[in-house]
Order: sequence, then structure tokens, then C-alpha cells
Amino acid sequence: MSAKITDTFHVVKKTDSVSKKFPQKKVKNEVKDKADQQQKVYPAAKDVHDLNIIRDFDLRCEYGPCIGISRLERWTRAQDYGLEPPAKVKKIIEEHINDTKFTQCLWYEEELL
Repeated sequence: MSAKITDTFHVVKKTDSVSKKFPQKKVKNEVKDKADQQQKVYPAAKDVHDLNIIRDFDLRCEYGPCIGISRLERWTRAQDYGLEPPAKVKKIIEEHINDTKFTQCLWYEEELL
């Protein structure tokens, strides 16, 4: 006589523990409210995203050297030479024109050798 799989692995009946592991889905309004709360708590997230775009611009050597000049000067120089720098970078710099985190390159405060 051949052995059945149920002889080795016993049948387990599902109980209410499944509903505890997988709770019911939230109502769409609750999810929307949570998203609104996160936007209120983290308003600087856009600045972090913008800084990442600006830093990426600094790290790209295709637009020329960035030490000793502002980001806007570098962007303008690249535009004059036909290197087509991203327009989004100029927009971000102009939005934060009084903030050196946005107007100066990554190595602005570093001591040059």
C-alpha cells in the first residue's frame, strides 16, 4: 500500500488567525487623509529632491568645472557653449536664489589645496 501525503503532513484547518494576519483593507478616505498628513509633516521633502538634482548637476563633468563659480554661472556657461544643461536646474536655482545650499557647488565650503 502506498503512503498518502496526508499521512506525513497533517491537514490543518484554517481558523480566524488568517483574518488577524491579513486585516481588511482601509477605506480610500483614510488612505487619502494619511497622505495629506505626511505632506504636512514633511514639507522639506521637495527641497531634498531639488538638492539631489542640483548635486547631480555638480557631479556631471560634461558641463565643465564647477569650482570657483556659482551654479547659475556654470549653467549659463554650459548654455553658451551649447552643452544643453537641464532647464530644471536653472529653475531650482532661481527659486532658491538667496540660499547658498542651492546657489553654490558641492565643494563651496571645502578648503582647496
